[in-house]
Amino acid sequence: MANISSAHGTGTFEGNWTERDRGLFTAFLAQTLGSWGYGFQVITCVDTGDDVVCANNPVYGSGTGLIGEGGFSWAGSGRWSMQSTLEAFESSSAQELKGKTFLLKITGELYDRMTANELSVHLSFADEEGGCDFLYEMEGELVPTICKDSFIVTLKFRETSYTEHERTRTNLKKLDFYEEYELNASDVFEYLKSEKPKGWQKITEVDVVAYLEPRPHEYNVEEVAEELLAA
Repeated sequence: MANISSAHGTGTFEGNWTERDRGLFTAFLAQTLGSWGYGFQVITCVDTGDDVVCANNPVYGSGTGLIGEGGFSWAGSGRWSMQSTLEAFESSSAQELKGKTFLLKITGELYDRMTANELSVHLSFADEEGGCDFLYEMEGELVPTICKDSFIVTLKFRETSYTEHERTRTNLKKLDFYEEYELNASDVFEYLKSEKPKGWQKITEVDVVAYLEPRPHEYNVEEVAEELLAA
């Protein structure tokens, strides 16, 4: 069974996108990314703050909003990672579109307009997962393509940059994955001062911070104290 990563990021329109272009793209995005369990589960219009699956889209009708000129923010889940999920998007989205006449028509028009006017969507995001212990930032673009397996027109993700980070408390906070942690250094240090286990005086708050930094999900203060005293 695959590990599930957590990602969030933004999407911006590159090129001269009309309202019709954005309506086609919004309808395509809402019906493909995330509909198969991975990808973008939440897509929010930057201009209005609306969830794009809640408002009215002039192309697709009720149930899918319209992303404005300012682009969109998003959050979602990756199968192993968001990188691998987006790399598979060409084939997975084509599978979602197969046999859906109206969506195929929308996607065909989107493909033609993006190709003719050299349009793309720039994606920038951060992604993390604890089991495989990774944290990274990535940028790339969604561009029109014809799926090599099914010959269905769709979009594909093309990576442009990748930056890997240590999965530490500091970096996870910096990239907006956590505001607060269940267990902080002050909690551990206060426990040591209160319980006064043998050898507790040798432990400083700096020691506790250093111990917790690569362990963002520690929650048991007694176990942390034991580990520090045994070190």
